[in-house]
Amino acid sequence: KQWYQRRVRGAREREIEPEKERERAREMSAQRRVQALVEGGIKLLALDFDMTVCSIHTRGLFMGTEEDLASLLHRDMVELIKAASPRIQIAVTTFSRQTEQSHPI
Repeated sequence: KQWYQRRVRGAREREIEPEKERERAREMSAQRRVQALVEGGIKLLALDFDMTVCSIHTRGLFMGTEEDLASLLHRDMVELIKAASPRIQIAVTTFSRQTEQSHPI
């Protein structure tokens, strides 16, 4: 039984490590992109919400919670916004009438 538990624990650790590595790479990539924008004199980054920041097009009809909507955000875009926000103004644009739902995100 102990052998099996060690093997399962080891498998879980191997699954977690690649995800941490991907997260670190994503963060570094966002920081490099922001640095290039700053060096290029960019002061405002405008991003469309549907199909750019978010992985779906809400069509103004999204029925889920804020947490549901947050789970649909592209991680690369979230990292880019986090990296840029202290140095570049961020504007998230949309034609949707559901701005009150996406505003807290």
